[in-house]
Amino acid sequence: MTVRGDEGIHRRRPGAVAYGAEIGVVMLDFDSPFVPGDMGNAATYSRPAAFRAVPGLSVSAILEDDAGAFEAAVVDAALELAAGGVRAITSNCGFMIRYQDAVAAAVAPVPVGLSSLVQLPMLAALLPAGGRIGIVTADARVLDAAFVERFLPGLGARVAVHGLESAPSFRQTMFELGDELDADGIRREVVDAVAMLTRREPDVSALLFECAALPAYSSAVQSEFPRLPVFDFGTLAELLLTATARTPYIGHV
Repeated sequence: MTVRGDEGIHRRRPGAVAYGAEIGVVMLDFDSPFVPGDMGNAATYSRPAAFRAVPGLSVSAILEDDAGAFEAAVVDAALELAAGGVRAITSNCGFMIRYQDAVAAAVAPVPVGLSSLVQLPMLAALLPAGGRIGIVTADARVLDAAFVERFLPGLGARVAVHGLESAPSFRQTMFELGDELDADGIRREVVDAVAMLTRREPDVSALLFECAALPAYSSAVQSEFPRLPVFDFGTLAELLLTATARTPYIGHV
């Protein structure tokens, strides 16, 4: 059944400042140019999105938050989004896997995918037993096989990781907090990272991008590596949106 907004009686939602957002995005406290494809850009989503930043949760803070110091603040941001009426919640940092369980419990039954890494169990099921999943991450000094195993038990041995922490263009924006983003430079660095990863680990059968800035470059990577399926925050967001707002099929029998 098609739902129309110009029919029926609608009640005010306490605290709402806008209506119609279908996916909510928990954001780092991070000031960057978010290009289309980045999870911080509204044009990335096929349906309306709402955004909530977590004060103080910088890039460096989330990389170091092994103790979960920001868990309550992330939960609060997600609760605000849920109260605003979103149908699903994601984020703009793969390291928010740290808070996945707490947020999912707090906003249930709203489905939550705070990290692109939550797709790993599905990828492992899709691939043959010997196939490995190549992860490109913002920082391989933090995200390694042990990190994956901590949050997704049984999958640490299935991944091969390559980090962008030393890539100059990526580092300038993401770690040094530069005012400019060199999209062409980052695109080359991401393609080069996949080339190095696949040379080092020839049994990689699929790619997963941890960083929420990387969907902007997924098509460029797939053009260079057409036989590798590429999963990222974009595929996760579309999965959540499709599952929570199905549209009827229209056709001919």
